[in-house]
Amino acid sequence: MMQNVDIESLIRDQICFDHPNTPFVDAFAHFNVRFDEEGSLGFSGLGLRGTPFLYHLLEPCGMVWIRWQGEDWKNIPRDVLTCLPWLATEGAHVDLPNGTLRIRTQQVFENENTLHAAWECEVDGTLPEGFSLAVSGLLKPDQEIPYPYRASYPELNYNALISELTREGNAVRGRLFNRAPPRHLPEAAFCFQAHEPCWSLRLATPSAALQESSTDCKRQGQGRPLYFSLLSDESFPLFHEKSCQLKFTWQVRMRSDGEAIDPPVPLSAPLNMEERIHIRKRSFLEQVRADALPAASPNASLQRLLRARTALLRCGLRGKDGEFGEHTACLCTSDSQFFSTLFFWDSLFSAAALADFNLPYAEGAVQATFTRQDARNGATQENQWNHTLPQRSIRCFPQAPVATWAVAHALHNGANDAFLATIYPHLTENHRYWEEYADVDRDGLSEWLWTGQTADNSPLYDPYANEGTLTGCMWIPPIASVQLNSFLYADAKRLQEFALRLGKTEDAERYAARQNRLAAALHEVCFVEAEKRYWDYNHANHTHRRVKTFYMFWPVVCGVPMDPAVKKELIEEVLLDPEQFFGEVPFPSVAYDEPRYDPRGYWRGKSWPHISYWIIEALWREGYPREADLAADRLLKWAEAHYGFRENFETDVSLPDATGHVDYNWGISCYYLLGIRRYRDFSSF
Repeated sequence: MMQNVDIESLIRDQICFDHPNTPFVDAFAHFNVRFDEEGSLGFSGLGLRGTPFLYHLLEPCGMVWIRWQGEDWKNIPRDVLTCLPWLATEGAHVDLPNGTLRIRTQQVFENENTLHAAWECEVDGTLPEGFSLAVSGLLKPDQEIPYPYRASYPELNYNALISELTREGNAVRGRLFNRAPPRHLPEAAFCFQAHEPCWSLRLATPSAALQESSTDCKRQGQGRPLYFSLLSDESFPLFHEKSCQLKFTWQVRMRSDGEAIDPPVPLSAPLNMEERIHIRKRSFLEQVRADALPAASPNASLQRLLRARTALLRCGLRGKDGEFGEHTACLCTSDSQFFSTLFFWDSLFSAAALADFNLPYAEGAVQATFTRQDARNGATQENQWNHTLPQRSIRCFPQAPVATWAVAHALHNGANDAFLATIYPHLTENHRYWEEYADVDRDGLSEWLWTGQTADNSPLYDPYANEGTLTGCMWIPPIASVQLNSFLYADAKRLQEFALRLGKTEDAERYAARQNRLAAALHEVCFVEAEKRYWDYNHANHTHRRVKTFYMFWPVVCGVPMDPAVKKELIEEVLLDPEQFFGEVPFPSVAYDEPRYDPRGYWRGKSWPHISYWIIEALWREGYPREADLAADRLLKWAEAHYGFRENFETDVSLPDATGHVDYNWGISCYYLLGIRRYRDFSSF
């Protein structure tokens, strides 16, 4: 056990809140704030989380300005930014004509919807004539919905969202709302308030606020950005005292139930900042299990493992009044962009790491993945949001059936039968989709419909691309998929175990028979005896797709019964061959020696964290412990050399930069699971 002071030392500044992919977020909040990358004091933006397109509500949202003696407004350069999971602290100083102004700011989340800030200001000397401070923000103008979302929801009423600001004393309330019913689009609103009466609020930039006599109480965007500014007035404390404390609060809400949103109202209760900081620090230490830190492997530092736990907490979003409800979903990232969503297998893989230190969060993450499960056929769409559109996307197909793998990890870490009984119907319905609705040619093997379900631009699907090389995602014809049906074999095996645990003997017998049918069909349709390989098969043109991807090992990974000699040759002569899959960065999505291999190619050569972990898990289980540890150490070494935990890995170590998204949930989880050597003591396939 380590003392709290050691935890604080270990985690301080390990996550940079001025990096665009790692903003400040805590308390499973629905929004985050980004500190200025250029080093100016204040927030460069406030972003929304768990929504499909309202990524950046305010840009900027709390930049600090200064002027005196009639000069132009200028930003205050930041001296230091200290980043703790529960607290962001800035420090700055400004040289005045007759002294120095020092400002120290602290920011802390109170809950999912509220952020508080406190400034400590001190002047050494005297304030110059005409001195003034300002805090400014910008509500983005009326917003049209991006075309990809209109295309995915053909019945969408996509009238623009209207922007609006209202001034109420020292508070500004703003919102983005639908032009007219039906209110299909999610709406967002905020309230920013100063708690001291030493500010004058104007709905303008700081410069325009000084020039305008207007004291408008309300403005709407009508195609233009809406600015707001707090300007210090003659009652500002530093005119009379050497130091003062100033406090501010941000409240953010979203709504997607078809009703109009109202901005939050200003808080009236006094703000005790020290108490808020203490509460959030205590909550973080409880959530991260500071009393039970993991034992690190030789190539995974305790500091990085603690950072991984922290990063997974930051990916969390508690649904509350959104679609996730009381569940805490594990979003792909903590920032505000396309990946601020719950992707099915991304979040389920992450639940396995969460289960090691935060079981309630892990259970909620699993349950949240089934938020929009279709009651008709059991399908759960590829990705989901907390606040989104009422319509289902035209691309609402499931990803790989790995929920039973995640549930097994939760059970291994102490989840009880009540949790299993709750999630079991969702698991069986998900499997039913693949068995009854995803086998178009009725050969006993299920098919993907959309490459985004499995491997986006993999060369597995090049024959169906217009130019012969797949560059994005696309619809594909029915193909008997080796990896999908291997996943389904493992899924059926786990469902059999769960059924027996719950006393459902008929279900257990059914899933045992299902395993036998899947194994037989895989061998009959996809196995080429002369080559001793399993390849995807297209019944339409009677061809196997012979391209070496890491999915060629999936019958081994998922424990599909096979000839031991075939398995041994596949592992030792192909998987562990340094010229094919076992290089310095192992397990590329396409073999190193394939003509289509690109070390920076998305699913055309990069290594993927979850896939690599499952392969390492299989190596250990199949009797290759040295190779499993070696592969784990190589991946840990790559991860240690880059900021954060990446969505994927370049497989050529000579490439200087990592391009995978920073602090992506399955990159975080892979590092953590490898770092604690979980594959040694538990294999869920």
